[in-house]
Amino acid sequence: MPTMKNWTLKGCLDVLRAVSIIGGIIFVGYQIQIQTKSLQDTHKINSANFVLKINDEIDKDKYKNLMYAINAHRGDHKLFSNGFSEILVDDYIGNFETLGNLMMDNVISADMAYNELGFEMEKAWCNQDVRNYIEHSRKVDKNKSRPNALYIGFEKLAEYSLDRDKKTCADMD
Repeated sequence: MPTMKNWTLKGCLDVLRAVSIIGGIIFVGYQIQIQTKSLQDTHKINSANFVLKINDEIDKDKYKNLMYAINAHRGDHKLFSNGFSEILVDDYIGNFETLGNLMMDNVISADMAYNELGFEMEKAWCNQDVRNYIEHSRKVDKNKSRPNALYIGFEKLAEYSLDRDKKTCADMD
């Protein structure tokens, strides 16, 4: 027959066991919270690295004159009749398309892309030769509308940037 002393010891051990389980659950919850924060921070760092890589790409010498022609002029500035090839324009806006696709896949943050390259995306999107090139490419591809149209990532990211700046293409001139 258990004595009062044994019952008290058994009761104390039960309480200690319950407190240990609760403490363990709290510790695991805290560790999950830390791990989640760490994963979010890693995602932000990776997002920044992708955006910076694209920024480095468009800063290459092969795009300097094209970028100047787009950024320093109105949207009706002619690119193709001023010596820029479709291949060069396609390569240049392809960088923004990559960013836009990564944004749509939640790999990068739209805000990071906007902060680093918003102006360049807006100016390129608002250039009439670029828009005509995109429209022609979509006609050839026979897919002119969302969600699978060519350059849809670029379009969405440029629209995001313009909306965030509360501007239209006319305002960019």
